[in-house]
Amino acid sequence: MRFKNLHVEDLDNNPNTVLVFKSLRSNGKYRFFYLLLMHDYLVLASKGCFPAVNGQPEKWLGGTDIEIPKSGLSWFINAIEQKFMKTEAEG
Repeated sequence: MRFKNLHVEDLDNNPNTVLVFKSLRSNGKYRFFYLLLMHDYLVLASKGCFPAVNGQPEKWLGGTDIEIPKSGLSWFINAIEQKFMKTEAEG
């Protein structure tokens, strides 16, 4: 990892954020994903609310998930389109 782990409390107001999207989890809560441009890298970070356990309150967990050099962005986009955006019939 080239960068220090981004902390969940720093994600919402990070000036390097270019995109935020969310995914509904099975517990009815959302997980948030952040794409940030930092230096010559695209950084994917996320956060989600961890449920209350053993009397402890729920809390936000997450941070940096992956760092991709800008030079690898075309590969990254192609991989998503070719591997994750196809229907089951398309393979």
